[in-house]
Amino acid sequence: RQTDRQTDRQTDRQTDRQGPLISVIIPIYNREALIDKTVLSVLNQPCADNLEIILVNDGSTDNSQQICEEYANKHLNIRVINKPNGGVASARNKGIDEATGKYVAFLDCDDWWNEGFFDDAIAKELENSDIDIYGFSYYATNSNCKYIKAFRVPEKEEYYDKNELGRFNWFSHCSLLFSKTFLYQNNGLKYPDTKLNEDLCFCERCFFLASSYKTIDKCVFTYWLNSNSIVHTVDCEEYFSQNYDVFMLNKAWFNSMGQKYDIEYGVCMLFCTYIESLCCKYTYKKVKEIIDNDKRLQPVWEYKKWNLALSYYKVIEKWMLYPFRYYLKCRLLKRPVFLMRNALLKQKGFVRDIFEFINYKIIRHYEYQ
Repeated sequence: RQTDRQTDRQTDRQTDRQGPLISVIIPIYNREALIDKTVLSVLNQPCADNLEIILVNDGSTDNSQQICEEYANKHLNIRVINKPNGGVASARNKGIDEATGKYVAFLDCDDWWNEGFFDDAIAKELENSDIDIYGFSYYATNSNCKYIKAFRVPEKEEYYDKNELGRFNWFSHCSLLFSKTFLYQNNGLKYPDTKLNEDLCFCERCFFLASSYKTIDKCVFTYWLNSNSIVHTVDCEEYFSQNYDVFMLNKAWFNSMGQKYDIEYGVCMLFCTYIESLCCKYTYKKVKEIIDNDKRLQPVWEYKKWNLALSYYKVIEKWMLYPFRYYLKCRLLKRPVFLMRNALLKQKGFVRDIFEFINYKIIRHYEYQ
């Protein structure tokens, strides 16, 4: 009964028209140099008076806490939550608990909201809406902010009468708005406590349970591809292990909801990146030992059963039929690129500019800023 009353109070508070339309949750850990740009990008929105900014200081050891509290002292719509370090998932979850907005948005401290996003039109849309999840377009930029690419959503509005997998488009969770009522009506949906892909896990669960989803082709934020982030620096074996743990965590959650959740396709897809990295890093004997003794890779041995995309199918088949030939090809063609990339990520100036040009302009087809 106490939980019911708490949920009722939270729901009533969220639907109060005097409250903020959006609670923007920004987890912060040792980001003193980046806080200003991120916070100001939200504060300077046309309808910022309808926003609540929640800065969750996740046990920072630099000056992040002081900077956050200075902002809170100057702006009534900014709150600071200080907590022991527990990781980005725990920081976001704490923000969800404290949010009073009708909708909840997430923004990482090294990204920023785009100028003019939250204007009268978006504010009016949210004010009169009961949509569970909104999706927006967004930009991505490289570490030097010289190139940019737009990830566009087609405008649509969908309603669902049953729970179903496959609705999430795998765009960034920071391009989404989640109804606070929706989150609490579904047992307080939260981010799972994982080191990687906690955002994709959370989004996939939200979309599975959603009753409605609307997309608007307006760019909400810019995602900065920080080459020093954990996604870009984690070891390949650790990366595989952490992603596998996420697969198993998601499988357990969906099974508890009465939904069959297969991880086989995901394991095969992950293997294609994993095997290439292992070949670049180790001797053939070592690679064979790792692959042959890892029971988590059982779906890979049955790859013909999973209706894989052709690109994944070809990689796995080449390794299965001619492992040493595949290894040599990786050593000759992939390893130089692998070593060059690792070396160039540490460079500055002209050398780094060449790498950025090749990687973003030629390979990824980004545009100049």
